[in-house]
Amino acid sequence: SLVGSEMCIRDRSQGQFGQFPLYAFSSDGIWALQLSDAGLYSSIQPISRDVCNNPDSITQLDSSIVFSTERGLKLLQGSDISLLSSSLEGANIDETFFNVNPDFSDLFIPDTETFVETLRACKIAYDYTNSLLHIYPKGTRKHYVYSLDTGEFSTFVGEEVKAMAQDYPSSVVQIGNAFCLLYTSPSPRD
Repeated sequence: SLVGSEMCIRDRSQGQFGQFPLYAFSSDGIWALQLSDAGLYSSIQPISRDVCNNPDSITQLDSSIVFSTERGLKLLQGSDISLLSSSLEGANIDETFFNVNPDFSDLFIPDTETFVETLRACKIAYDYTNSLLHIYPKGTRKHYVYSLDTGEFSTFVGEEVKAMAQDYPSSVVQIGNAFCLLYTSPSPRD
């Protein structure tokens, strides 16, 4: 039951009023709440026993929601949940494996924790135009980029993002004392 649980709620009602359920992320899983004919949330049904480990990671996409768990980055679409980050599981390799030219050493920031540990204290921004998730770990200039089109991850070294907010179709990020739009030009589509 949701009584007594910690809960973070995300509303999917972007279309017609009551068209999508309200998702409640609680300490014992994810629940879908449906509107009754009277306009009240009356029906509660469990969607998954996956527990979000970082409310800041819950990010609404066009027709789905991403969030972090102790197993990795997950995608909720309807009542289906899939793991997006399985390719990043396991221990990271030692940075001595790479022969990094000293001129580019500032661009090489080794991972000091597993990806799941990174997700516990990250913020996620969605680039609607290019179907990209930008995952900003706390306290580092390096962030991860996930392509929803290809299912691939990459990393980017820039500046540490202090805060961010969704602003369709882009996002606003705070870098130092400046606020910037996270926006990239559209990629060519087939």
